[in-house]
Amino acid sequence: MILSTFVLLLIYGHFFPPTPEQLAEQERLKVLKQAQKQIASERSERRRRRRNAPARKAARQLASDEIFHGPINPALICPHCATKGKVHTQSVSKKQGISGAKATGALLTGGVSLLATGLSAKEKKTKALCGHCRSEWIF
Repeated sequence: MILSTFVLLLIYGHFFPPTPEQLAEQERLKVLKQAQKQIASERSERRRRRRNAPARKAARQLASDEIFHGPINPALICPHCATKGKVHTQSVSKKQGISGAKATGALLTGGVSLLATGLSAKEKKTKALCGHCRSEWIF
């Protein structure tokens, strides 16, 4: 008796299509599973972004420092924090007071040479920025 009931249920399930209510329930469950998968993937993506945010920020800062402050000079040590290998250097020309030769030339030419040269002397200097403590200095 039990075996015949089992066979009838098996045959009934195979040969008769599901009812519209069963199809609607199956579709609802499928949509629900897809939504849960999407929410889980968005959650894991947000976690991954939060984990990688400090590394991305450091990479952007390093690239910005390379562009605006020159390449890293591995031999220099920061005098403020004593960190080696994180100092960016860049050549700059800095105005340095009044040049004696230019002042003398201005007196001899009646000030006409000032229009072309100016009075201040420009010296080549090196500007440095520490990537660790962010201090700047010129030497």
